[in-house]
Amino acid sequence: MDQVRAVGKDSTLLAETLKEVRTAGQARIKALEAEQRALERDLKRHGTELRSLAGRLATNGTATDRMADLQDRIRAAEQRATQVREELIALGRQVVDEKEVAKALTLFDPIWDTLAPREQVRVIHLLVQRVVYDGDESTVSVTFHPAGIKTLADELEEAGK
Repeated sequence: MDQVRAVGKDSTLLAETLKEVRTAGQARIKALEAEQRALERDLKRHGTELRSLAGRLATNGTATDRMADLQDRIRAAEQRATQVREELIALGRQVVDEKEVAKALTLFDPIWDTLAPREQVRVIHLLVQRVVYDGDESTVSVTFHPAGIKTLADELEEAGK
C-alpha cells in the first residue's frame, strides 16, 4: 500500500510509473499489430490456395480434404484476427492520462479507508501485477497492471464526484 501511496504523492515516481505503463502498453500494441499482419498474410495465402484447390476440384477429387483443412484454418485465423482487433481497440481506450491518474491517486487514501476488506483486495488485484522482494538488497519492486491504473483512475474519479 505504501508503494501505491508513494506513486500518488511523488510526481517523479508518478511520471516514471506512467512511462513504464505506457511502454508496456505500446509493446503489447506492437506485438498485437505484428500478429495482426501475420494473420492477414495467412488469410491471404489460405484464400489463394483454397481458390486454387476449388479450380482443381473439378478435375481432381482429392482436393476436398485439403479444402476443408484450409477452411478450418481460415475460420480460426479470422476469429483470432477479430480478437486482436478488439484487444487493440481496448488498449487504445486505456491510454493513461497523467493528470487524471494524479488526481485519482490523491483521492486514494480517503477512499481506501472506507473500502471493505474485500474491495481493498479487489483494488490491489486490479493495480498490482507482480511484487518482487530482493532479500539481498532488502528492496521491494512493484509492477502495476497497465490497464489497472486507468481503471482505478476512472473508478476513483467517479467515487470522488
